[in-house]
Amino acid sequence: MQSPQRVEEFGREVTLPKMAAYYLSHPRMTGLVFLNALSEGSLQRVRMKVGEREYRLGNYARSAGRPPEAQSRFLDSWSQLKGAIFGNRPVLYLAYGIGLVVALWAMVLRQPANLRPRVATLVCTLAGMLALAAVIVIFDGVENGRHLFLFNAILDITVCALLCLCV
Repeated sequence: MQSPQRVEEFGREVTLPKMAAYYLSHPRMTGLVFLNALSEGSLQRVRMKVGEREYRLGNYARSAGRPPEAQSRFLDSWSQLKGAIFGNRPVLYLAYGIGLVVALWAMVLRQPANLRPRVATLVCTLAGMLALAAVIVIFDGVENGRHLFLFNAILDITVCALLCLCV
């Protein structure tokens, strides 16, 4: 895949509709790919693996003078807590995500009738964003880290929404 010619050839052969058809006709494989992505996402920090070498993507600019792969730990307590609970436990992480969405829907029912449509719209939006982020992760195995960041961020926003609705 280092050759631009091979990348172009691969893109013509493996199209998005073909991938969608494959995933729809092979649900077991789709589940395995998704669980692998959730396992990666549960670690909270982007990890890349090229061949046998595994490394973390650093988040400092090169001009900062930090070594390669160095990462900031500023405001990291929440990510560390989630990583300790869900790290490399994709099924538990999936249950967490589903549980958050179910809890949000339960909170919709507890809202006054005049607010219920607005809160339901919020919940639909968050659930749709989570679903879309999950689907994108399944289709993009090369840059999972970026999409997993969005998935994790949306999960965190979902937690915030749930906390706001509980108050």
